[in-house]
Parts: sequence; C-alpha cells; structure tokens
Amino acid sequence: MLKFVKFAVVAAVLACAAPVLAQTPAERLGDAIDLINNRFGPQAEFRAPPPASDPEVAKSLADIEASMEVFATPAFPIDGLSTFASVCVPLSQLPVRYVTAGMNSVFPDSKPPTTPQEYYALMNKPEALSLMARNAIRHQDVATLFMVTSVKCMSLHMPVVEKFWQDLPPSERTAVRIQGLKQLRSGAAGMVRGAVLNATDPSMSTKNRNLLTVAAATYLPAMARTLPVSERKVLLAEVLKADPAFKRTYPKEFEIITQTLSSTECTDVCLVP
Repeated sequence: MLKFVKFAVVAAVLACAAPVLAQTPAERLGDAIDLINNRFGPQAEFRAPPPASDPEVAKSLADIEASMEVFATPAFPIDGLSTFASVCVPLSQLPVRYVTAGMNSVFPDSKPPTTPQEYYALMNKPEALSLMARNAIRHQDVATLFMVTSVKCMSLHMPVVEKFWQDLPPSERTAVRIQGLKQLRSGAAGMVRGAVLNATDPSMSTKNRNLLTVAAATYLPAMARTLPVSERKVLLAEVLKADPAFKRTYPKEFEIITQTLSSTECTDVCLVP
C-alpha cells in the first residue's frame, strides 16, 4: 500500500511538472476564430461586434495575425483544399460579420435570411449598403485584418483549386461541383473587390490603406486570373474612377492592380460559365 501511495505521489508531481505543449499556429487560429464568433452569437441576429478592447478578443486578434504571418510556411503549411475549408472559409466570414452588424435594426420587420438568395437580396438593398459602408469605416482596423488575411489565404489556395479542377475528368464536373466552384469564385471576387476598393477609399486610415494596397497588389494576380474577364472589367472601371490620390500615393501598386485587371488571361476556373 505504501509503495502505491509513493507511486501516486511521484506520478502527481511529474504530471504537474510536465510542460504544456504549445499550440500550433493552426490551433491558435481556430480557437481565436471560435472565440470571436461565439462573442458575436448567432449570425442571423447581426449583433454588434465584441469590443476589440476586451482582453480575450484582443488576444484572439493578435493570434489570428500572428498565425497568418506564418501561413504557407513549414510552421503552418497549406494542405490542399483541407486548409481552404478550415482556414480561408471561416476567416472570410469574419469581416462580413463586422460590416453587417446591426442589419436587423435596419430591417426590423424582416425575417432573418435563410437561403443565399435571400441573403444577397437583403445585402444589396440601399439601406444595407449604406450600413455596411458605415460599419466598414467604424470597424476598419479589425475588418482590415480579416480582409488582408482572407485575401492572402484565398490567393495562396488558388493554384490548388485550379489544379483540382484541371485534373477533374469532365464526367465528374457535376452541376453541384460547378455551382460550388462558382460560389468559391464569387467569394474570391468579393474579397478582391473589398480589398481594392477599400484601399482606394480616402475614409480609411493611412495604416489600413497601406495594408490593403500591399495585399491587393501582392495577392490580386493569382485571384484575378480565375475571375471572368467581364468581372475584371467592372472592377477595373471602379478602380479607375476611385480617389485620384490613390494613383499618386501608390503608383507601383496602382500599375500592378490595373494591369492585372486589364489582363484577358483565363484559366479553366475562369472559363466556367
């Protein structure tokens, strides 16, 4: 009995002394995204964002930034479409939550959207667009972080998406897969548009314009080549009529962005009608 007690004491001491294994960047990122989503509550309720001054929220934002800095390195490698689903998708949903906060107050009598069609119809109403524009400025520091990291994530996965589609036999390019690809492409287009147009918005702080401009110039080429040429032309027209100071302030990046959007190069993903 005494030997057993001594063994238990030694085991307990060793357990207390054992080092706690550090989280991987992927684990820190997942926990940070979960915390912010939990603080928001159900997406259909369009609640106000959790305050960035909250210590746990601030830590989560810092963890997201730090994790994405090492993304696509040995510390946090890309794992095909798996990391697209586990990293890019949840990241890209966060800026949407910030810019749509308070949407239920704009349409108090409306039922929460339950389908993509209902959601897009709601988001394209003038009152909704006005609210989102105000929120984008009000929450620009956090929204910029999520937009930059989302654009980076999607851009680095585009070669994976292109290869998957190119290697897929025509018989397996089903209607469901085509629809999924088009939704993915639409999401990429939204991210590209948001990053580029927010970068040209004089209402954004200089710090955030710098971050968005560098991200747009760095990651736009890989994403734009998957977009239909018609969509590129629309975005190019918006960039050309944006704040004239943008071209003077960022001449190198402006040239990259406009040349990229002027290109007619089209991949298999781009050609999907």
